[in-house]
Amino acid sequence: MNEQERCRAVGSLSDLVMRHPDLREVFRHFSQQFVPVAMNTCTIPQDASGELRDDCLVYGLYFVDRKELRDPGSAKAIRQDYFVVWPQTGEMRYYSGQKKSWRKSGNPIRWRPIESFCDEFAGPGECYGCKPRPKRVLPDHWYGAKDRGLRRMKPQPVWRMAFDLALAVGRKLPPA
Repeated sequence: MNEQERCRAVGSLSDLVMRHPDLREVFRHFSQQFVPVAMNTCTIPQDASGELRDDCLVYGLYFVDRKELRDPGSAKAIRQDYFVVWPQTGEMRYYSGQKKSWRKSGNPIRWRPIESFCDEFAGPGECYGCKPRPKRVLPDHWYGAKDRGLRRMKPQPVWRMAFDLALAVGRKLPPA
């Protein structure tokens, strides 16, 4: 199966949640502080040697952090998390710095720390924004509201609109 067939799910966040309803529980824990960006990405990760894996799909999910928006110069206004699905086994993992309450909720989606995402899926080089560092690969999954960091991502116009909409909603909501 080629990448296009496997990643038909690229598109709206609501479509992804419809395919994986257990994500609703995950997002409920985000509801006070974070505004979801309406689009997601879907990629096929590489293994350590650079070969494409054929066992899982990686979805990139984005959220606007309402607390960070209070500081116009913050480089952490948009957070990127990862949702990984193994279609053949049904295993699901969510890579984030999420709250302990969700980690222990009994949800079938297993929480994993964002640092372990880089260890498992970065492949060679700087895939998924992971940066090789001495003795460890650490994530760089934050973007600033004023395009700091987003320029590295080079978002297409539709992505820029999705980010701008989530940022506008985050600014209009009452303080979390």
